[in-house]
Amino acid sequence: MGCSCTKPGAEDTGTKKKAPAPPAQNGHKMQLNNQAAAGEHSPPPFPTDTLGTFSNHGIEPNRCYSAAEEAVVKANQDRGSVDYPFLDSYTSVLFCVMDGHGTQGDKVSEYCIHQLHDYLHDNKPDVLADPLIAFTKAYEVVDKTLLDNVAINSRNSGTSAVAVYMDGKTLYTANAGDSRAVIAAREPDGTLKASDLSIDQNPDSAGEYERINASGGIVTPPEEEGLSARVWTKDRTLGLSMARSLGDHELAKYGVIPTPVVTKRQMKPNDSVMILATDGIWEFITSQQAMDIVSKFPDDATAACRELILEATKRWREEEGPYRDDITAIVIYLDKLFPFIEAEASASSPGQQRNRAASCVANIQTIEEPDGAPPANSTAEQPADDVAVGPRSAKDKNFRRRRLSVDGDGTDAAKATALVNVQPAASGAAKPPAGRERKRRPSISPDMDPTGKKIEPC
Repeated sequence: MGCSCTKPGAEDTGTKKKAPAPPAQNGHKMQLNNQAAAGEHSPPPFPTDTLGTFSNHGIEPNRCYSAAEEAVVKANQDRGSVDYPFLDSYTSVLFCVMDGHGTQGDKVSEYCIHQLHDYLHDNKPDVLADPLIAFTKAYEVVDKTLLDNVAINSRNSGTSAVAVYMDGKTLYTANAGDSRAVIAAREPDGTLKASDLSIDQNPDSAGEYERINASGGIVTPPEEEGLSARVWTKDRTLGLSMARSLGDHELAKYGVIPTPVVTKRQMKPNDSVMILATDGIWEFITSQQAMDIVSKFPDDATAACRELILEATKRWREEEGPYRDDITAIVIYLDKLFPFIEAEASASSPGQQRNRAASCVANIQTIEEPDGAPPANSTAEQPADDVAVGPRSAKDKNFRRRRLSVDGDGTDAAKATALVNVQPAASGAAKPPAGRERKRRPSISPDMDPTGKKIEPC
């Protein structure tokens, strides 16, 4: 996770108290759950055996270390989306995940994911003419509009962003930060062999280090094995564990840029599975291990995605005790996807308007820890911070603080409003003309189960 943070040790001063979840937010959550139960939510754009999407909110230690409550729910700063038909083409899809960090990381990721979709659709000719240039410009423009948005603190908050544009059998991957896209080819023996579509951009990576150093930023090596290098402001009051991101505008003065690395890849006949995920997955699971987990569910992408999330949750618990990053993943079974989109394309004549909502939004649900207790009050009416996380861990006072977003005192109210914000943040963007409203883009997260079925703890 690329968290913004204060200088080492600053996060230990004082104690943080949980703010009560605002009543309006709780009511909104209830309303969404009731709508989902009534079948009023938009269906996923693809069958759930073809596309699996889940997002699991993180937890962080309770600074008071009370006997009754070891940890508290943190606001889910991850966002994800599936856009189909993309650019009005039934043979094109856009997948995206973002991982916010900092005091307003949830606002940044929510804003950026919607702005990215809007920009790409509003500049369709440019995307079709040269996707490599168009996606590069899209990230940079979205970052600029974020800087101009006075309603969001993007000085010490930002988001990673990885997007995959599938145009027929051609994949364009745009990445800024440490979320990751992976594809796997099916070997003759039936196993999946993973290949990264994106590369994590660390501050000490070749090219990234030189740019940051030339800009006056300070790069420190990993504090221990398994951690990331970090880029700091000159006075070391703000740090980040990635070299590129949207937002983080204070660190932008020191070489952190929003410009993505955009690559093109022609799909191979045996390419079978694709995963996009935030680093809540990749912190303790390698790309190949993720594909090994997914391969256990050859006929159900949603079951595979759920298992991937649960396995990541388990490993966070084992490694970090009462701290867990937000975890979001999209699993796509390509060998099922292509017959589906080919049928959709053949059934849709040019210019035909389809009366369907092609979004990946459904009910709000939470995936509980596989080795922990369920929330004491798990109904939709309860505040999100009424969560128990199982037996106290020996690591509860020694977790790796570099993942916490603790710039400032960390007491902003968003920390206590997890699980609820699925509507677009107010962005100031112009509304599309009448008849051009697009229904496909509410994010799949936070805490979404697209099947509408509640996830029960294992």
